[in-house]
Amino acid sequence: MLEQIIPEFHLEKKMLNKIAPAGWVMGYNMAYTGPEYMENAYPEEWRKIYERANYWFIDPVANWSGSGEGFIRWSDIKYPPDRQKFMNHARVFGLKYGASFATHNAGCRSFLTLSHNQREFTDQEISMMNTKFLSWVAAVTRPIELTEPEIAVLRLFRSGLSRSQVAEAFEVSEATVKRRMHDANIKMGCKTTLQAVAYATARKLI
Repeated sequence: MLEQIIPEFHLEKKMLNKIAPAGWVMGYNMAYTGPEYMENAYPEEWRKIYERANYWFIDPVANWSGSGEGFIRWSDIKYPPDRQKFMNHARVFGLKYGASFATHNAGCRSFLTLSHNQREFTDQEISMMNTKFLSWVAAVTRPIELTEPEIAVLRLFRSGLSRSQVAEAFEVSEATVKRRMHDANIKMGCKTTLQAVAYATARKLI
């Protein structure tokens, strides 16, 4: 879903894979049941162990991501002995160094965590990634206020109808349908009807 929301997300993921070779994870709009949007690029075996052992409850990085603000290196997160054992287990899978980012935006908490298997992240890398992260948060959480006619048009386009069929369904002119789509595209930052439908679906606007 993030591919439809964050511009050039496929290129951003390539950048993340390069800067964080041991893996990364991001989550947006955190709720009790978990993030609304999430991407996890940690090693698959580690992810299975993490889920099976319910490591979320003792993971100091996850704990900071759920309560911290700004950014921090993992080495600066203080944790008790039981969580030290968790970090030692993570290192077996290459998660030796890391940096985490977290923020509240539009009333929602979001986070990004990067991991490296050979070295600490530099100040320059952390600053660059913080800027990136905040721009992604803005893209995912920015409010979009579509009108009911705009939503209705998007829903029919999602059903596969053509512009003339949508116009016929609402008993309006094709020019009216075109104007509604134009206005919706402007609000969502989209260029085509296909992109607008994908974006509106991903953001749960329709």
